[in-house]
Amino acid sequence: MRSRGVQIPNGRVVKCCAICVASVGAASASPLWMSRDIDERALCTHLGVFGQDRDQAVAYNMYRERMLRGSAAGRAHFFVVGTHDGRDIEPVVSAPWWNVSNGVVHGWEILDSNYARAEARLASHIRLGDVELSHRGVSSQRGSMRRKSVGLSGEGGFLDPDPLSQTQGLSKVHSFSPIEVVAWADVLRELSIAEVSYSLVDTEGHEPLVLRGMALRQSANAFPAFQFEVATTWCDGRRVGAHTQHDVALNLEGFGYVLFLMGDLRGHSVHLGMDVADSAALLPVNASAFATARCPDNKVFQAQAAICPQGSPFSSNVLAILKSQLAAHRSLRTTVETMVAAWRSLPNTATQQ
Repeated sequence: MRSRGVQIPNGRVVKCCAICVASVGAASASPLWMSRDIDERALCTHLGVFGQDRDQAVAYNMYRERMLRGSAAGRAHFFVVGTHDGRDIEPVVSAPWWNVSNGVVHGWEILDSNYARAEARLASHIRLGDVELSHRGVSSQRGSMRRKSVGLSGEGGFLDPDPLSQTQGLSKVHSFSPIEVVAWADVLRELSIAEVSYSLVDTEGHEPLVLRGMALRQSANAFPAFQFEVATTWCDGRRVGAHTQHDVALNLEGFGYVLFLMGDLRGHSVHLGMDVADSAALLPVNASAFATARCPDNKVFQAQAAICPQGSPFSSNVLAILKSQLAAHRSLRTTVETMVAAWRSLPNTATQQ
């Protein structure tokens, strides 16, 4: 599918909704992945497509593209920070395009029960050597932090050092003993890994500090593409620190990344029956979207905004890709543009002029 977006001459600023930005393309139309002139009303209408648990299809395509493209540095290294019970790793290492000799997934999990379930679920792959699990946490620096789980779901995280926010908006918070944490950039040096081919970060509110530990200002090229969860966990009792979604998105743009909300069209009325590879959808966004989007008619969004009055209301997963990687790799551009075109295929998503 081709873009239904508007072709914008070089240097022209298009004024539309709160999520619009200037086009920075060449003299011809901007690449589809560079288009940021998204109608906020369309975003709010289809917000459910980009929900917190709708990232699997996009992740599948990103893993597949990177695996099939190969790694100039040899074996491709993938990371899942917040492995839970292994459910995000199993589809990748079981896929028909997965090659045990060309890739390895490093899984990190802090809760004992989740780690045990992941070990059992991925036992055959651990024996083959294409999955390596670590019972440690990832943060902004090396040390130890006190773990917690929330309710009966097995969601883990780290306790905010501020006691006033320990249980804000939460119930049934269970605290566990401290566990070792490391900074991601330090791990790469220890393992002599020059590049993380793709990674998933789902750490129940600790994502900003995980990203800080990546040292992206100095080492962005080591993380060409990754996803991270954004949710009300960034502002309830699971939060560690005062970072907002807008703060993090603004920093990532400054480091050379373009950002997308990750979605899945399966279940949408006009896309029933799609398989996982074809159902992936990407919505290009800029940092200001995380500060200015309002969605006044979306009850779920408004409930989340009430929990996060400081401006972190999205519950989704964000894909960050270095612009330089998109410019350098045709297969990556094609993969991304196909998923953006899938978003454009939904009703009422045409851009405003």
